[in-house]
Amino acid sequence: TGINPIAMASQLLFSSRPYGAGKDRSVFVLASFEEAAFFFARKELVRCNIQCTDGEDAENAVARILQDIGALLTYDPSTGKYAIKIVRNPGIENALDVPASCVVSRPSISNSRGLQAVDKAMFVFKDRAINYRDQPITVDDDGNASVNDVQGAQRIELSTVTGLASALLLAKRRSQEILANQS
Repeated sequence: TGINPIAMASQLLFSSRPYGAGKDRSVFVLASFEEAAFFFARKELVRCNIQCTDGEDAENAVARILQDIGALLTYDPSTGKYAIKIVRNPGIENALDVPASCVVSRPSISNSRGLQAVDKAMFVFKDRAINYRDQPITVDDDGNASVNDVQGAQRIELSTVTGLASALLLAKRRSQEILANQS
């Protein structure tokens, strides 16, 4: 349940105050908003909703949405415009195609970190199905996700979703960020 996260961010950015930030549309690349909205509507179905606390400004709410979905609001100094960029886009169309003629040998895989426990990140969201109580989702560093609580795991709140399907997608996207540089 919810709406497209890019549509939500657009509402918060462009609606007049007190309902949004009242930003001027002419300083944004609106085509980038359309492309990102299409991605979250067709390729990776994510539905969001957000509860803003009293006194929270629209820019902070948009930042929470973009962080949860793995997107940035970038600025191009040559055009003077802002655009939405999906950072963690797992689409195959963005993968680098290496022709077989360029491959010299198969890569050798080694574990330079030695034997150690699997790193985990635990994401928590307010699950609508259980009366908005906290529902944990644990993601291992190998990408496997499970709906359970793990003691000692890093705890990250997903503040923009209330449905399990969207929360699982966002947890897998955010896990790349959270588990990337643990040492």
